[in-house]
Amino acid sequence: MSNIKFLGTVYLLQQVLPALSHLSQSFQGGNVSFAAIEPAIKFTIDEIKDVANQMKPLEQLKEDLVDGRLFGCKMTLGAHHVRILVNLPEKYAHSLVQNITNRFSNSLPLLTAFKIFDPRPCLIYQLSHLKSMGFLRLKF
Repeated sequence: MSNIKFLGTVYLLQQVLPALSHLSQSFQGGNVSFAAIEPAIKFTIDEIKDVANQMKPLEQLKEDLVDGRLFGCKMTLGAHHVRILVNLPEKYAHSLVQNITNRFSNSLPLLTAFKIFDPRPCLIYQLSHLKSMGFLRLKF
């Protein structure tokens, strides 16, 4: 049983970690874009929920156990295993989304407010509009 649960966890992490990596990379590097933080958080949460809702890890594990790379292990996926592995992505995704939401709930409005200092949108504005850029987002 523990082997199947371990494999299910590995397959779950294989699906979730790229989304978390995307979020982590939005805070790294030489140029942090404050305008990209909120969309990166929303994208990550959507991707995590998508993995849990579509049961991608469980389907991939089933496929690999039947005729894929884990076929030689001679492991079988019983009804009890499936029940546990169905709940695993749901619980993990809920906890992960809750953690991300709690972590950014207080600071996200402040981080988002700093996007008025991001010079990249200046490239699409004409010179006459640069003096007023960002004033619509400021709230006094």
